[in-house]
Amino acid sequence: MAKELYLAPSTVKTHVQRLYEKLGVGDPGPPPSPRRCAARCWSSVTRPFQRVVDYLAAEPIRVSATLRLPLIGLIAVLVWIWEVDHWLPGLYAVILGVYAAAAVFVLLAVLRGPVPRWGDLASTAVD
Repeated sequence: MAKELYLAPSTVKTHVQRLYEKLGVGDPGPPPSPRRCAARCWSSVTRPFQRVVDYLAAEPIRVSATLRLPLIGLIAVLVWIWEVDHWLPGLYAVILGVYAAAAVFVLLAVLRGPVPRWGDLASTAVD
């Protein structure tokens, strides 16, 4: 900064110290290392994600309930794309539809609050 302003480094240092005094701020010390800055910047980004992770990790059934619907959709799309010849296509569609409806019910129940122990067992049984 001193070089760009054609001032002596001590002059710039003095002015900066007086600015800190007027602002009531102590000496900032050495600048943070790039590693510390990166960690601090990343931690501010990960806070919202950490809340989601903590919420899902509090009850593992939340993870399976959240992932179940996309997996059912993937199964349906793959069967449709590959034109899988399966027995009784109408029955297959009904079974997949009932499974999707049950998955929506479980997802809503899980996201509303604490899940009783039987909820874990019922979810596993449906799968």
